[in-house]
Amino acid sequence: MRKLVSVVMAAGLLASLAACASTPPTFSSCDSGGNAALVTAKGKFGVDPKAEFPTPLVAKKAQVAVVNRGDGKAVTGDEGLDVVLSIYNGDTGEALATQSGPITAVTLRLFVTDGTFPFTEALTCATQGSRVVTTGTASQLFGSESLGLDPATTLVVVSDIESTFLGKANGADQVPQAGYPSVALAPNGRPGLTFSSQDIPDGLGAIALKQGNGATVKKGDSVIANLTGVVWGAKKTFASSWDNNAPVTVTAADLDANGDGLVPGLAKALIGQKVGSQLLVVVSPDEGYGTAQPPTGVTSSDTLVFVLDVLGISE
Repeated sequence: MRKLVSVVMAAGLLASLAACASTPPTFSSCDSGGNAALVTAKGKFGVDPKAEFPTPLVAKKAQVAVVNRGDGKAVTGDEGLDVVLSIYNGDTGEALATQSGPITAVTLRLFVTDGTFPFTEALTCATQGSRVVTTGTASQLFGSESLGLDPATTLVVVSDIESTFLGKANGADQVPQAGYPSVALAPNGRPGLTFSSQDIPDGLGAIALKQGNGATVKKGDSVIANLTGVVWGAKKTFASSWDNNAPVTVTAADLDANGDGLVPGLAKALIGQKVGSQLLVVVSPDEGYGTAQPPTGVTSSDTLVFVLDVLGISE
């Protein structure tokens, strides 16, 4: 899979997307057709849809058409997706452009119905491997920020659904163990840690807060995960995928010279775990960053604490 591009890294019109939140539009049905049915997209899946439609296309409401249905599992509202996204201006038929170029075949990692991207509600009409066309105004599809456009501008969005993964760890809750920091979860699954003492008990390692029953992580796997990292006793995180509202892909192996992989203590804890699990991992200094460059706020003598949700394994 190509390297994922974060929305907040795209210049111009896409820059405000990650902060956008609004009530998703209501698609009247999964076969509403209408304007969406006027769009053809015969380009190669996951590369460039080469969308064409009569112009000007004027949207009165949000509509959806599944132009090619994949043979994968059905998309549900509590999942995350890797989607190759292309956006077109309904007036001109041209791909929407930013300072970095046209928005075609941009690979994004997003959640289906968290309100950040209202058009994603329509993706629950489809399956993994599908190409979905949604049409509507900028405000209907992208919420209050409207990509920086006039909210009434008609847009055509082509979404190629490459893969799905869990929205949050869904394994069975496990009994907390003494000595470890306590973990409280927000409704979306984001963890917060509380340390009872600055004294670090001996012998702490990795425990499961939730025990999943999905596929087992093997050494070298590319794992989709939500990750929080805190120095023992600190009140702020030094690493959090939750800040970008999108999981990261990590390699289940020790850090290499290129910075790929995880600190040894975390890699050892992850290998052998099942998708759906949530791990609480205490990493001693000798299993931490070692000679590698640590993140800002971390020293080689720090004991590190990670909460990691195992959401999927990338092919």
